[in-house]
Amino acid sequence: GAAHSQRYLPDDELPELIPGGECLSIYFSSENTQHSLPCVVDPGLQDIGHDVKRIALKEKELGNQDFGKKKYESSLVHYSRAIQLNPNEPIFYTNRALVYLKLNRSLECIADCSASIHRRPTIKAYHHRAAASSALGWFERAADEYRKALAFDPRNTSCMADLHKCLVEVEVNGTANVDLIRKERNELAKKMEEVKKSDADGQERAKSDAAEVMKLKQAINQFCRQLSFDPCNTQALLGRATAYDKLGQLDKSVVDLRLACRLDPDNKVLHEKFRLAKARLRSSQN
Repeated sequence: GAAHSQRYLPDDELPELIPGGECLSIYFSSENTQHSLPCVVDPGLQDIGHDVKRIALKEKELGNQDFGKKKYESSLVHYSRAIQLNPNEPIFYTNRALVYLKLNRSLECIADCSASIHRRPTIKAYHHRAAASSALGWFERAADEYRKALAFDPRNTSCMADLHKCLVEVEVNGTANVDLIRKERNELAKKMEEVKKSDADGQERAKSDAAEVMKLKQAINQFCRQLSFDPCNTQALLGRATAYDKLGQLDKSVVDLRLACRLDPDNKVLHEKFRLAKARLRSSQN
């Protein structure tokens, strides 16, 4: 149909495609927002050769480099070239949308986010589109976009914080049911605190686990030094086997226990540890 015949338009022609309220009124009045904004490229998949895709990826990488250096105008050129070469790749639109956002070109940002979402919905595309909508003062619509972004990652504190700001604006402006908005905002604030606490606890556990791993590795090194002087030291073999076991290296633990049993064939406790370790190793391999 007609939609599939639309060609990519260079950046300097975009303002003509998006004249202001007309296009955006269609976008914001639609139930299915991801399809309502006219695409600046053919939304249908095109047959792109491998070499062209490779060149497009190179342009994206150059755009990423310039973006990292805050050379936004230059990165815009590279992302636009990538889109011209391969209009099928959604990340190109998402990246360019972020540049438009940095340049306060909110309408173009929304257009690129919509093109990206049309190809493959992602949290970044919805997040950028929400930020652009918020910059334009459309806080209710921005809140809807942030909710869609959170559907991809309900624990994303950045999205939650931005949604909370939007809800404050909606509540202040009184353009929606204030009681419902206030309830959602309070629940969101509570959830943010829970996620932050959970993440902090997780980081503490990770630090504790890392410290334990370091201790076990140091113990293994110590047992190795002992065994280099006394290869028949069954206590050192048992200690190293135990450390290997705690690190999840059960195969190495079994090797040390087998050697310890050969060196001390009458040690029933040692043989029982060896038997149990072999059984666990077989179970893990099945």
